[in-house]
Amino acid sequence: MTKLIQDLISEHQALALALDELKKIGISSSAGKGKIEAIKTTLLSHLKREDRDLYPPLYKDAEGDQALKRKLDMLSEDMKRVSEAALNFFDKYEGGGEGLDFIRDFGALVGKLNIRIQWEETQLYPEYDRRHPD
Repeated sequence: MTKLIQDLISEHQALALALDELKKIGISSSAGKGKIEAIKTTLLSHLKREDRDLYPPLYKDAEGDQALKRKLDMLSEDMKRVSEAALNFFDKYEGGGEGLDFIRDFGALVGKLNIRIQWEETQLYPEYDRRHPD
Protein backbone atom coordinates (compact mmCIF):
# COMPACT_ATOMS: atom_id res chain seq x y z
CA MET A 1 0.00 0.00 0.00
CA THR A 2 1.37 3.41 -0.94
CA LYS A 3 2.11 6.03 1.69
CA LEU A 4 -0.58 8.32 0.22
CA ILE A 5 -3.25 5.66 0.60
CA GLN A 6 -2.07 4.77 4.11
CA ASP A 7 -2.30 8.44 5.06
CA LEU A 8 -5.77 8.85 3.53
CA ILE A 9 -7.05 5.78 5.36
CA SER A 10 -5.58 7.12 8.62
CA GLU A 11 -7.44 10.38 8.01
CA HIS A 12 -10.67 8.42 7.49
CA GLN A 13 -10.10 6.67 10.80
CA ALA A 14 -9.43 9.97 12.57
CA LEU A 15 -12.64 11.43 11.14
CA ALA A 16 -14.65 8.40 12.26
CA LEU A 17 -13.23 8.68 15.79
CA ALA A 18 -13.94 12.41 15.94
CA LEU A 19 -17.53 11.89 14.78
CA ASP A 20 -18.00 9.18 17.40
CA GLU A 21 -16.61 11.53 20.09
CA LEU A 22 -18.96 14.29 18.94
CA LYS A 23 -21.89 11.91 19.23
CA LYS A 24 -20.85 11.06 22.80
CA ILE A 25 -20.15 14.58 24.09
CA GLY A 26 -22.97 16.32 22.25
CA ILE A 27 -22.83 19.38 20.12
CA SER A 28 -24.27 21.88 22.59
CA SER A 29 -21.31 21.78 24.98
CA SER A 30 -18.25 23.95 24.46
CA ALA A 31 -16.26 20.77 23.83
CA GLY A 32 -18.82 19.75 21.21
CA LYS A 33 -18.60 23.10 19.45
CA GLY A 34 -14.82 22.79 19.35
CA LYS A 35 -15.07 19.22 18.10
CA ILE A 36 -17.37 20.16 15.24
CA GLU A 37 -14.92 22.84 14.10
CA ALA A 38 -12.04 20.35 14.30
CA ILE A 39 -14.01 17.79 12.27
CA LYS A 40 -14.79 20.38 9.62
CA THR A 41 -11.13 21.39 9.39
CA THR A 42 -9.99 17.76 9.18
CA LEU A 43 -12.54 16.88 6.53
CA LEU A 44 -11.71 19.90 4.37
CA SER A 45 -8.00 19.17 4.66
CA HIS A 46 -8.61 15.56 3.64
CA LEU A 47 -10.66 16.60 0.61
CA LYS A 48 -7.97 19.07 -0.49
CA ARG A 49 -5.34 16.38 -0.21
CA GLU A 50 -7.37 14.01 -2.35
CA ASP A 51 -7.97 16.76 -4.91
CA ARG A 52 -4.26 17.59 -4.98
CA ASP A 53 -2.58 14.16 -4.72
CA LEU A 54 -5.05 11.40 -5.56
CA TYR A 55 -7.34 12.53 -8.34
CA PRO A 56 -4.92 14.21 -10.80
CA PRO A 57 -2.87 11.06 -11.43
CA LEU A 58 -6.05 8.97 -11.70
CA TYR A 59 -7.60 11.40 -14.18
CA LYS A 60 -4.39 11.23 -16.20
CA ASP A 61 -4.71 7.44 -16.20
CA ALA A 62 -8.33 7.80 -17.26
CA GLU A 63 -7.28 9.47 -20.51
CA GLY A 64 -6.70 5.95 -21.82
CA ASP A 65 -9.26 4.09 -19.72
CA GLN A 66 -12.94 4.91 -20.24
CA ALA A 67 -14.09 2.62 -17.41
CA LEU A 68 -11.86 4.49 -14.97
CA LYS A 69 -13.05 7.84 -16.35
CA ARG A 70 -16.69 6.85 -15.76
CA LYS A 71 -15.83 5.71 -12.24
CA LEU A 72 -14.03 8.97 -11.47
CA ASP A 73 -16.81 11.09 -12.96
CA MET A 74 -19.42 9.25 -10.89
CA LEU A 75 -17.26 9.63 -7.80
CA SER A 76 -16.79 13.32 -8.46
CA GLU A 77 -20.54 13.91 -8.65
CA ASP A 78 -21.07 11.91 -5.46
CA MET A 79 -18.34 13.88 -3.72
CA LYS A 80 -20.05 17.14 -4.60
CA ARG A 81 -23.24 15.90 -2.91
CA VAL A 82 -21.42 14.59 0.16
CA SER A 83 -19.35 17.76 0.50
CA GLU A 84 -22.43 19.95 0.18
CA ALA A 85 -24.25 17.91 2.83
CA ALA A 86 -21.26 18.11 5.17
CA LEU A 87 -20.78 21.84 4.76
CA ASN A 88 -24.50 22.45 5.27
CA PHE A 89 -24.36 20.39 8.47
CA PHE A 90 -21.34 22.29 9.78
CA ASP A 91 -22.90 25.66 8.95
CA LYS A 92 -26.17 24.71 10.60
CA TYR A 93 -24.61 23.38 13.81
CA GLU A 94 -21.45 25.45 14.29
CA GLY A 95 -23.17 27.31 17.14
CA GLY A 96 -24.57 24.14 18.70
CA GLY A 97 -27.73 22.16 18.36
CA GLU A 98 -29.78 19.46 19.95
CA GLY A 99 -32.93 17.44 19.69
CA LEU A 100 -34.35 15.40 16.86
CA ASP A 101 -33.16 17.69 14.08
CA PHE A 102 -29.55 17.31 15.17
CA ILE A 103 -29.88 13.55 15.66
CA ARG A 104 -31.42 13.14 12.20
CA ASP A 105 -28.93 15.44 10.47
CA PHE A 106 -25.95 13.92 12.28
CA GLY A 107 -27.07 10.39 11.40
CA ALA A 108 -27.53 11.34 7.75
CA LEU A 109 -24.08 12.93 7.58
CA VAL A 110 -22.35 9.98 9.24
CA GLY A 111 -24.18 7.58 6.92
CA LYS A 112 -23.11 9.49 3.80
CA LEU A 113 -19.52 9.74 4.99
CA ASN A 114 -19.38 6.04 5.89
CA ILE A 115 -20.68 5.01 2.47
CA ARG A 116 -18.20 7.32 0.78
CA ILE A 117 -15.28 6.11 2.87
CA GLN A 118 -16.16 2.47 2.20
CA TRP A 119 -16.36 3.10 -1.53
CA GLU A 120 -13.03 4.94 -1.59
CA GLU A 121 -11.24 2.30 0.46
CA THR A 122 -12.60 -0.67 -1.48
CA GLN A 123 -12.75 0.72 -5.02
CA LEU A 124 -10.73 3.88 -5.52
CA TYR A 125 -7.68 3.48 -3.31
CA PRO A 126 -6.83 -0.01 -4.61
CA GLU A 127 -7.08 1.41 -8.13
CA TYR A 128 -4.56 4.10 -7.23
CA ASP A 129 -2.21 1.60 -5.55
CA ARG A 130 -2.36 -0.70 -8.58
CA ARG A 131 -1.50 2.10 -10.98
CA HIS A 132 0.93 4.11 -8.82
CA PRO A 133 2.99 1.87 -6.58
CA ASP A 134 5.62 3.64 -4.51
